[in-house]
Amino acid sequence: MEQGTPALVTVITPADAEELRKGARWARFLGVVGMVFAGLMLLMGVFFGSLMRWVMNMPMASMSPEAMDLPPSGMETMLGAMSIAYLLLFVLGAVLYFIPAWLLYQHGSRMRSALQGAFDGMAFHQGVVALRKLFSFMGILTLVLLCLYGLFFAVGMLAALAASMAN
Repeated sequence: MEQGTPALVTVITPADAEELRKGARWARFLGVVGMVFAGLMLLMGVFFGSLMRWVMNMPMASMSPEAMDLPPSGMETMLGAMSIAYLLLFVLGAVLYFIPAWLLYQHGSRMRSALQGAFDGMAFHQGVVALRKLFSFMGILTLVLLCLYGLFFAVGMLAALAASMAN
């Protein structure tokens, strides 16, 4: 703050504080539910990855011992790669789902503690910072996804063009 500049005073009316309290409750609820879903998504990734590995190893159990020296077939290799892909996809999805849920929970918790009893300016500021981080994360994620969609669209158009020229 520059010298000579008066400090800004922000006033929150009781009606505004009540609306922020209500919003904080919903933010905490949605944050907890989001973190639970992220955990379930992580468990699903481990489950599907393990399931794919189990399916991959099924034919090996029914084979005779002398056939065990054969190199893996293309199907087994593909299933092995799919199990890793499922695991990585679900872990990435869980992380991308957990971060905004955590930020939403932080916003709700800090806003709730700021407005409970006497006003706590520092907790209020931390709640607003968590909300800004949430919006920043969602905005960056949206931009990345829009770029990926554009890239997929361009690659698809080029593939369609190449396929039409080949015929």
